[in-house]
Amino acid sequence: MKKCGVLFLLAARLAAADAADAATQTPAAFAGNLFAKWSGAATPGCALAISRPDQPALKLAYGQADLEHGTPNTPDTVFEAGSVSKQFTAAAVLLLAQDGKLALSDDVRKYLPELPDYGKPITLDHLLTHTSGLRDWGSIVEMEGWPRGTRSVSMEQALTVIARQRGLNFPPGERYSYSNSGYVLAAFVVQRVSGKTLAEFTRERIFQPLGMTRTQWRDNFRRVVPGRAVAYSTAGKGYEQDMPFEDVYGHGGLLTTVGDLLIWNEALTANALGKGISAQLERRPVLPEGRISNYGHGLISQSYLGAAEVSHDGATAGYRTWLGRYPERRLSIALLCNAGDVNPGRLARAVAQELLAPSAAAPAALAAPVVPAAVPVAASGAVAPAAASSGLGVYAGTFYNELTANPVILALRDGVLVLPNGTPLRPLQEGTFAVNAGTFAFSGPDRFVANPGGGEVMSFRRVAAEAPSSAALSAYTGRYGSDEALASYDIAPDGDKLAFRLSGKPESVLRLKPLAPDVFGADGVVVRFERDGGGRITGAVASTNRLYGMHFKKAGQP
Repeated sequence: MKKCGVLFLLAARLAAADAADAATQTPAAFAGNLFAKWSGAATPGCALAISRPDQPALKLAYGQADLEHGTPNTPDTVFEAGSVSKQFTAAAVLLLAQDGKLALSDDVRKYLPELPDYGKPITLDHLLTHTSGLRDWGSIVEMEGWPRGTRSVSMEQALTVIARQRGLNFPPGERYSYSNSGYVLAAFVVQRVSGKTLAEFTRERIFQPLGMTRTQWRDNFRRVVPGRAVAYSTAGKGYEQDMPFEDVYGHGGLLTTVGDLLIWNEALTANALGKGISAQLERRPVLPEGRISNYGHGLISQSYLGAAEVSHDGATAGYRTWLGRYPERRLSIALLCNAGDVNPGRLARAVAQELLAPSAAAPAALAAPVVPAAVPVAASGAVAPAAASSGLGVYAGTFYNELTANPVILALRDGVLVLPNGTPLRPLQEGTFAVNAGTFAFSGPDRFVANPGGGEVMSFRRVAAEAPSSAALSAYTGRYGSDEALASYDIAPDGDKLAFRLSGKPESVLRLKPLAPDVFGADGVVVRFERDGGGRITGAVASTNRLYGMHFKKAGQP
């Protein structure tokens, strides 16, 4: 009996030791399975770093940094951070404010007088919170027929594109719309106020003091950067190079490692940059009607699995990135990838879930839609009969996003309005419905405004039931030009659609389908034609997700 007891005790101790070892290895093993798709010798991949309380940082790497030379990714590989870079530009502006050299309430034209006067000042705060109304410079050059990555662009050229715009997406401070233009202008503000480029300023005030020795800006894309991963996007069954060949930075362009990003996150948590800088980065603007944006000053604040999350993701060419921290849990995660088919937020939050709540069924970003508690819900997920009001059929149909043409289809199923994936619209009041964590608010049966939460709003209109005749389509034929985009399009019928051919680049064609009278759209673009008092077509107005209301004048019109 005594021998059996000793053996049992020994086995228990060994089991406990094995369990402890397994627990120690769990994050690495979990991540290894999570990143298995990007772990081979024929695929680009990622570097991942995790910082947890009272444990050494875990740094892992997967896949190849250079497929041509068979160079693997390591935790010290340099990647481009995409829009994760924005928080460093914002921090530079905040440091100058701390120095008393500028104020966030300053009109940007105080430092960049070459910008147009839009009637209402655009402040530095507007630039950093994406509430300026400035059109995104990348969307503008794409309208010109040169999407980012198809030709090199300098900082001065980007500034010229931004300054050429006579219109805004909306009045400053009225709403949120993500625009890289604000951060390009912020980089210029840093330079004109400090007398140093953003690259020089951040090196002296941020990177060197914090010991971020592997971090710099891609202010010269031709510069040789030892240890940098080549970026790739999918092509057929394999990959092809997809590098950001431009010198524009501030909105993106940070070259860094996962280890340096952990240093940065720790500095923010410890308020190492100076009094109030970390809090200012996280401060979120209040929009009209009391809406609060999730986007602060280069950082997004939200809740994940019940924990406060401060994060940002990024995508530039074939680079995909995510940086986040959970201050209350002292957890920090940095993810940098050179594979364009990676969803960085999904992967990073899967890692976060494993460390924050291992027993959770699914990450919040991947789980079933959030259901507001204001409306009774049946066990099946359908709205309880008492909550469904009569006459909901008037809201059923196909609607299009007025900026991107993306469709939303609403169907009436068992007395309940639902999306194609079965998500119900839960009545809150007449014409207003809860959808996931946001709302759809109808102003009549043919139009609604979607508020997904976080400060952003999107307008949708019903798609017209009757398509225009061939004769009606022919009336749109002509050349339309814009001096804001420096581009012209030749428009002509193409079957039941309109073909938009970029002048000088006939291979660049958009085929837009009719959505409503005088409105056509597809592939992220909506075009609305304008008529004079006699009904003659005089021009067109084009919109995309980050570019609203660009005017094109029809040739031959006064």
